[in-house]
Amino acid sequence: MRILTNVWETHYLVVISIMEYTYARLYDPIGEDYACDMKTVQHEARYLASFVEYLQSRKIFETADIGHHDIQDYVKWLIRRRGQALKKKIKTEAADLDWVDVRIRALQSYHSYNKRVSQQLPIRPLHGHSIFKYLGKRRRRTEENRTPLIPKEVWDPFLCAALDYVEYFADDILSGQSAIEDIRANVLPLARMAKNFSSNNFTARKIKPRLNAITEFSINPNSGIAWRERWVNVDDLRVELFTLYQACLVVVSCLSGIRESELALIQVDGFQEQTDVDGVSKRYTVISRMIKGNIDRQLIWEVNRPVYQACHVIKKMTSYARSHRACNELFIRSWYRGAGEQFQTDLRKDCLGRSTKGSILPLGPDAMSLALKNFGARLDVAIQGTYRLPLVDGEKWNFTMRQPRRTLASRIAREPFGLIAGMLHYKHVKLTTFLGYAGKDPSWIQDLAMEEFSANEEFLGQIWEDIQDGALAGARGHELIHEFKGMAGDIKKNSLQYFIENNRRNLHVGLLNYCLFQRDRALCLTNKKSDLPEKPVINACYPERCANSCISKNHIPIWQAQLNDAQAMLNHKNVSIPQKIALTDDIAKSLHILNQLNGTC
Repeated sequence: MRILTNVWETHYLVVISIMEYTYARLYDPIGEDYACDMKTVQHEARYLASFVEYLQSRKIFETADIGHHDIQDYVKWLIRRRGQALKKKIKTEAADLDWVDVRIRALQSYHSYNKRVSQQLPIRPLHGHSIFKYLGKRRRRTEENRTPLIPKEVWDPFLCAALDYVEYFADDILSGQSAIEDIRANVLPLARMAKNFSSNNFTARKIKPRLNAITEFSINPNSGIAWRERWVNVDDLRVELFTLYQACLVVVSCLSGIRESELALIQVDGFQEQTDVDGVSKRYTVISRMIKGNIDRQLIWEVNRPVYQACHVIKKMTSYARSHRACNELFIRSWYRGAGEQFQTDLRKDCLGRSTKGSILPLGPDAMSLALKNFGARLDVAIQGTYRLPLVDGEKWNFTMRQPRRTLASRIAREPFGLIAGMLHYKHVKLTTFLGYAGKDPSWIQDLAMEEFSANEEFLGQIWEDIQDGALAGARGHELIHEFKGMAGDIKKNSLQYFIENNRRNLHVGLLNYCLFQRDRALCLTNKKSDLPEKPVINACYPERCANSCISKNHIPIWQAQLNDAQAMLNHKNVSIPQKIALTDDIAKSLHILNQLNGTC
């Protein structure tokens, strides 16, 4: 390796050991680590070369002599070197620390391969921490080189349309497909035996009347009327079949958190519905695999009902293709090669325009991204343009399969308040919990934790604004108003930073309030065992009574809805006296909270 030639003469033993490390990274990874590509290994070797240069400058010739003080000195050496390269005196800004951090992480990775190298590192650099944690700095938050989030104004109608296709329109589309397949199996074989058989005549005499006879269609939940009047022809049905297929892909990718590579490996029977231990609730799981290098392990994802339903629809609509050619993957391509209403009879396609020879292949990442783009484009004209997507900066949004996973993590973290991806907007009354998206993938948990960390800072910023307006309710809300309201200038700025830093990790977002958690004040843990995790039981919260409760202006809509529901129930003629007392008490509590938030109390 040319990058190590400058230190070969004095540190050839260390250089040989780095070569042993790079070989192991490529061909003999440790544990559940996976084999790297050559470019990654080349980068790591370059980073490790910096460490050897440091050893050379300090006249350290064997790694066995390295201690924690040397690693700390190496960090300072890297920071100085970064400043010299940029011709400025750096102050450990996050942008510069990123440059240092990748070199420390390469050294930590080298340490983890001690059993594969001859020059072992006796200590774990920085005890395994990042340079940011070691220096007490915050990592730079930047969107550069990161997968962009799908904007909320695009995500909502995009996902709403996909859910409505799966929930409401799928039965009609599958019924049309079933009608054609029935003709194909029972009518077409006899018709083709006739000498004067014509595909065009057969379409006009058999297919169109059968499709036109279907007049019962489901109600569009957005308009209150049937989503279509009739099937015009085979091509009309084919377009909707493709749209439904794409809608199923959108639902699974946008509401499961599964990567596109793992989504492609879901098997045709790899989704299950189970009754929970209470004998009533349903649990839904999707089974896939993670294959990286020589690692091949099963992944089980807990999902919600729409994801399960989308998988079921995909299985049903591709069953006709699978009956002729075996393919175990759920998402496949070449399942229906449409030729409109023309019945082609060449060697490659059957009379309905479908491929009859060759294999059925799994749907790859590029094809998945194209399906998302096509579904978004289809919404401009589908269902009378009900779900038309807005432009972003004057252009149509460019969908890719990397976006849904990160967007979902962001929406889980930011969606007020415990509602995942605005599910109530899509007529799904049952709330979907965090567990439904967590799966067993550590990287997904990490992605979600990062988004929650960022979202908590935003929520705390909103709470701070409400403090200045005196518009908070709940015991903790009142305390914050008395503690921070009225500050000005630098004191106010410093207090805001103090407030965010000290509450970011204690903030838990509930449906009716925020919980600024302190265990000894938590009403939800009063009767719980002392060995419970240090977090609140959100579904056992008493927002108007708990000392940790903070209710902000963000919660006004849900409190107003609760008030309206209680008032409507109170006016019902069949409400009993005890129920009236309870409802009157609930109305009084809700009014008190709303008056505090609106500044009228």
